[in-house]
Amino acid sequence: MTRIDLSTFAREFADAPVDAVATVRVQGWAGSAPASTVDGAVVVFSPPNQVIVRGDSPEQAVELPATDGTFCYRWDVSARSRTLKLATRYTLVPESVDPVLFGDLVDVDPASFEPTPHVVAAWELVRTETEGFRDEAAESARLAAEAVDTPGRRGPDAYEVAVAAGFSGTREQWLASLEGGAGKSAYQVAVDAGFVGTESEWLASLVGPPAVVPLTEDPEEPGTFLITDPSSIREDPAEPGTFLIGELA
Repeated sequence: MTRIDLSTFAREFADAPVDAVATVRVQGWAGSAPASTVDGAVVVFSPPNQVIVRGDSPEQAVELPATDGTFCYRWDVSARSRTLKLATRYTLVPESVDPVLFGDLVDVDPASFEPTPHVVAAWELVRTETEGFRDEAAESARLAAEAVDTPGRRGPDAYEVAVAAGFSGTREQWLASLEGGAGKSAYQVAVDAGFVGTESEWLASLVGPPAVVPLTEDPEEPGTFLITDPSSIREDPAEPGTFLIGELA
């Protein structure tokens, strides 16, 4: 037996709202008449079940045998002592140990017990979307696998770029070409510029004349001179031991 939960069935109907008190009548159905069985010479029709649905009732349910492909269930919902019919449904009832919501039952054709067109259309939409998601996931997985199996192409290195630009030679020759040769010394540059003499003579030529220290005669002691900057006194390179102290100011 499967327990059908009717507590929220009113919200599942699109035809009309259900009053606070309504009657739900359910009966096994096949084609245009109640489902029946033959017991010897007796034809037994499926008895109807009737449930009074109240808005203040915490539990509203009915227990039914699951359908087996030979019948469906007809549901009639009415109000005001069955004088106002609200809706009629033909559904299957699955075998389930857990309660099944009335709104989750599948609507079927009462003669063929096949899902009605709007149910089929809804299922096809769900199936199509599911297949689309599955295909997208499979494609993403394939691309990810290809990215792992096929590493990106290495770009050309500097030597390959040089060859493409016209360099002719091995990689070692190209590396050697990057090393600059030794430049000329300052003496060689001076010779190229016209200097005549040895490197020692050129170095001596770089030494400027000794600094000239101005001397001022002491006005209080004529003949005595004051050296204003003793640190500027230089030894005469031509006569070691002789110092140049400048000239009179």
